[in-house]
Amino acid sequence: MQSTVDAPGSPQVSRRVEIAIVGGAVLVFLAACAAARGGFFSSADPGDVSRYHDFAQLMRGGSLPYRDFYMEYPPGAIPAFLAPLALAALAHYNLAFKLTVAVAGVALVIACAIVLRLLDASRATMVVTLTIVGTAPVALGAVVLNRYDLWPALICILALAALLADRPRLGFGLLAVGVLVKIYPLVVLPVAAIHVFRTRGRAELVGAVKSFCIVAAVLVAPFVLLAPGGFGYSVYTQTIRHLQLESLAASVLLAADSAGVYTARIIPGKPGSLDLSGTLPNALGVLTLLLFVAALAAVVYAYWRAEESKEALVLGAASSVAAFVAFSKVISPQFLIWLVPLVPLAARRIGLLASGLLFAALVATQVEVVYEHPLRAFEWPVWVLLLRYAILVALFVVLLLALRARAAVAR
Repeated sequence: MQSTVDAPGSPQVSRRVEIAIVGGAVLVFLAACAAARGGFFSSADPGDVSRYHDFAQLMRGGSLPYRDFYMEYPPGAIPAFLAPLALAALAHYNLAFKLTVAVAGVALVIACAIVLRLLDASRATMVVTLTIVGTAPVALGAVVLNRYDLWPALICILALAALLADRPRLGFGLLAVGVLVKIYPLVVLPVAAIHVFRTRGRAELVGAVKSFCIVAAVLVAPFVLLAPGGFGYSVYTQTIRHLQLESLAASVLLAADSAGVYTARIIPGKPGSLDLSGTLPNALGVLTLLLFVAALAAVVYAYWRAEESKEALVLGAASSVAAFVAFSKVISPQFLIWLVPLVPLAARRIGLLASGLLFAALVATQVEVVYEHPLRAFEWPVWVLLLRYAILVALFVVLLLALRARAAVAR
């Protein structure tokens, strides 16, 4: 008689182990959300949630974003603002917002597990990677649940999973959704395009690009048609911003001010940010943009020369986003959420160094967030900000060197 007990090492047992690992990671994430500063049971640093609430109330009353009121966020963010209203009878908007973002976090853990399975990752790698993702709320703090950035992070990972599963049109469509929720997935497009071109050919790449354009057009067209002036002004205010207080170049100037060799002048900027004003900050803002373009070009070039593989795609995507976070002239603490799933997924071939740098950057960012307003008049938090950027630049360099190493092996 055949035994009904699954043998050790059988596919059934392996699947159960993986489900247990994912379930454990979800529990870790929820526990981190409960324990974190600004988590489920904390009112610390609510950030822009009250502004999200105002937008949601206006939209529920029939007002149209961009036409009837100014909104600096892209149209894909609207569902994240409206979703907590469905829980209004059960919880205050702030808590309801955290709960909906936590749903995105749980889905992100599961999406990372799917990517790991597509990469044929070992169970040990899966445990380490999902643990890093799951503990991010404790490491980074209140911005995780009090901002909506877990949603675009989830969409970006789902797009990556679709590309790894050889579904380029779906992947590019999801990237379009991600771009209209938060602009940063746009930097993944060059690497994704190279991947599709080399694995599926020119015709499939054209089809994928069409999918991206169609999805983007469908999501943007209603607002462009109904509120062209307001939508255009929202985009305009994002493109003309000054050097933001927490950017790389600003951190250098603030450190120089703290050391007594420069005088920084903070001004209120649009939309609701704190910026540095003056000839030097403006020049460094332009230089920062050029540095970002150069960094992204270096990633694309290294990826083009590397041998095509699933691991290279993940590494290229992580490097591209790391370039955006490290070298953007406008950065908010929640931008680091974008790196939380990507870096551990890309760290399979480069050990724990990249993930260790990411975790250190998360902790430094939480310290800087707690003591800013504005960085305690250029006291010691300025040096924490500068340290955070040194870590982020080091993280980008590590990822880029790993990608270039793959190119060297290919040659």
